[in-house]
Amino acid sequence: MRRLSPVIIDGKPAYIDESGAIVLPLAFSVSQEFSEGFAAVGLLDPKKKKDRFTGRIRYLWGYIDDGGSQITDACFEGARPFSEGFAAVQIDGKWGYIDTRGQVAISPQFEVAFEFSEGLASVARGTKWAAITTQGEVVFEVSASALGECKEGLMNCEFRKKWSYLDREGQPVITLPCSAASPFSEGFATVLAKGKMGYIDKQGTFVIPPQFALAMDFHEGWALVEFLPGGKRDYSKPQVFGFIDKTGANTFGKEYCNASGFSEGLASVCVSSRKRASYIDLQGETVVPELSCNKAGPFRNGLAWIEFDTCIRGYINRNGETVWKNER
Repeated sequence: MRRLSPVIIDGKPAYIDESGAIVLPLAFSVSQEFSEGFAAVGLLDPKKKKDRFTGRIRYLWGYIDDGGSQITDACFEGARPFSEGFAAVQIDGKWGYIDTRGQVAISPQFEVAFEFSEGLASVARGTKWAAITTQGEVVFEVSASALGECKEGLMNCEFRKKWSYLDREGQPVITLPCSAASPFSEGFATVLAKGKMGYIDKQGTFVIPPQFALAMDFHEGWALVEFLPGGKRDYSKPQVFGFIDKTGANTFGKEYCNASGFSEGLASVCVSSRKRASYIDLQGETVVPELSCNKAGPFRNGLAWIEFDTCIRGYINRNGETVWKNER
């Protein structure tokens, strides 16, 4: 499976490899990231139908493999990434799933359909949410306003502004007095309680009490958080970001004015200005020195995207070398 990243060449999408070499020029209007060796690509609707959210002419989507071959025509109104061998697609306003051959595996029948995770996908039909298998079988159905993806055997669920976690059979395992709850990651989940964020374990116990303005999922043993100052929060003062381990006791950072979570062992951080970013490793050591840029994205497939100004975007490698730079 090739490690490819999307770029734009003369207004058309293409893909580059880790060296920055163009390997897939495409005859499409738009493209998405590769997932499991497949990517969604789109063309403007020849019937010029409008997208109901943007009011612009909509795109119709299809899929290619990492060799550039089409596995489906551009015929879907919506297209999500492949996960566990299936991708959610929208046909005539309803969502279903296709397999890696491009064949419909689960007929379009849902108002909402998300990616598969641990063999289950969250879908909405009518006023209810359900968890389905890759064969389209309903494992359980629940009256809820949201049902998250299955992570580490649990699914976060909201009903009447109250949050809980359900097991794979739909039975409540954890019930929380909180305003928001995320899927589990590395044994922990972030929750929002009384305006502050903290972390719970799979017993629903706060292992890191709510104390942060922002708390992201754990990745590679560390989580990005925004620290709250003592006393009443002053929104006119700069934000302060850093990283905590799973005890909450060990931290590094606390001097960053912006940062991203770890991906492929590296995280972008801004020390003195949001217009400059560097990358650190899991020990907090600088690996890529400061770059002058508007935004610095996470590493994926060996490359990280960089926005140099309002219209120039490129990719750097793990040595901080620019391998691609082009107008969007």
